[in-house]
Amino acid sequence: MATGEDVWDSLPEEDQKSKDAENKKIEKDFQVSINEVRLKLSDLTGQRSQLEETRSQLARELAKVEAELSRTTDECQEKVSQLRRIEQDYHVSRKRRTETLHDIWFKMRRFFRQKRGEDPDAPDHLGPESQGIVLPEMLPELSLGFNGPTPRVEPTNGTAVVVDRPEEEDEEDEDEDRMEGVEHHDNRGAKSLVDIVDADGNVIGPVEQIVPCNQWVGGIQQLEIRRPVKIRRGRRFNTTHLAGIYERTEAEGVKWLSCQEMPILR
Repeated sequence: MATGEDVWDSLPEEDQKSKDAENKKIEKDFQVSINEVRLKLSDLTGQRSQLEETRSQLARELAKVEAELSRTTDECQEKVSQLRRIEQDYHVSRKRRTETLHDIWFKMRRFFRQKRGEDPDAPDHLGPESQGIVLPEMLPELSLGFNGPTPRVEPTNGTAVVVDRPEEEDEEDEDEDRMEGVEHHDNRGAKSLVDIVDADGNVIGPVEQIVPCNQWVGGIQQLEIRRPVKIRRGRRFNTTHLAGIYERTEAEGVKWLSCQEMPILR
């Protein structure tokens, strides 16, 4: 019986060569296909590794972002609460300062009526607003939540501000006698509250801040200075008179207060 090898050998040589060429081609095609797939698989494996690394990196970044977002959200809530507390404190402060301003105003008006020999308990319907003495304008970002009118006031820098107002028509009669032997007022380092000027606007000198000796002196120094103290034409007032306002011969400090009354309460 013929073996397989014998059968193959019995084929014509041309058929054998044809079969051999066909088999080699098939083997080659498979090899090419395998190589192509392996190359593509290698590329895909590399891309998968890169994507996995990117995913891990993004996951770490996302965790950081989530933590930062949580921290920022908590801080925002804290600032919202803080802002609400500040706004509430601000309105309470304005209400208290307005009440204090009115209290000082009426007490000082009563005090000076009494010093002028007038009835201190006479009806007084004029408030500080009648002279434009009000708190600074409310902060614009808070004014929307404020029910009252927004007051208007001229800006100040801690010194007298001349506002477009009519000059005093009547001033209190002052002692025109030259003051002799008054105690020297050491104004070194003292804060200037307001200037005293003559009828032509020439500065005679400043009224210095003093240690509050009573509630009147302390209270009037908290009020806004609206304009310089102006001496009427024909009145005598010089540096000697100015030095005399610091006399402590009476507890109220009336002379010093008189200089402060004109630019504030008139």
